[in-house]
Amino acid sequence: TMEDKSRARLNLKGKTDIGNGLSAFGVYEAEQKTGKSEFKNRYMYAGVSADAGDFSVGRQNMAAVIISDMTDITEFSGVQQVIDSSSDKQDSVFAYRGEFDALQVQATYQANSGDSQDKYGISGLYSLPMGLDLGLAYSGGDVDKDNSEDQILGGIAYSLENLYLAGTYSQGSLDDSADFTAYELVASYKLASKITVAGLYTFQENDPNGAAKYDAVDGFELVGYYKLNSNFRTYLSYYMNQL
Repeated sequence: TMEDKSRARLNLKGKTDIGNGLSAFGVYEAEQKTGKSEFKNRYMYAGVSADAGDFSVGRQNMAAVIISDMTDITEFSGVQQVIDSSSDKQDSVFAYRGEFDALQVQATYQANSGDSQDKYGISGLYSLPMGLDLGLAYSGGDVDKDNSEDQILGGIAYSLENLYLAGTYSQGSLDDSADFTAYELVASYKLASKITVAGLYTFQENDPNGAAKYDAVDGFELVGYYKLNSNFRTYLSYYMNQL
């Protein structure tokens, strides 16, 4: 069997000067999958930029995503977005994002309309001049009236010419009845101007209260990318599921 993953995306961005050193911006991105008649809203947010950083509200990423993106570079990566408070494309998110030389700082708050469902996150990513990046994030919030979630996520990455190495590790709770541990390791190498190869190991273990631990994700990925030009590329990826 084969699942058709064909899709088209429409991305619109705008920015305008509103005076006094301030500018306003807006982002909208929609996706339509094959066989579907409707567009799915991926991103929709607007905000204001100042010297102190960007302030925005709408459907956007939570703060931890800049850390999970350190290893989320292949087709089957992304295990670190375990809970909603550390995930991308979340509704009703108030965000602050600032850059101070080598340091990136983000803080997000998700104000859900449901009772006891608000979530939050804070993250920092520091880039050293020798190609080493260090990141740390904390996410948390309420799942419902009786349960909460949280995650602490750390990441490290190293770039040297055509080589990129990165690892992320996290632990936390899915709710008050189950904990988790997750980590990802990736390596990519640019063989030539048009060819890049990458490898991934991704893992998540869940630990329910009163039950045995079990692996939720466990797999290896090998992928090769061929870049025909700056606007067109193709890839071949193979995922070895260890579950």
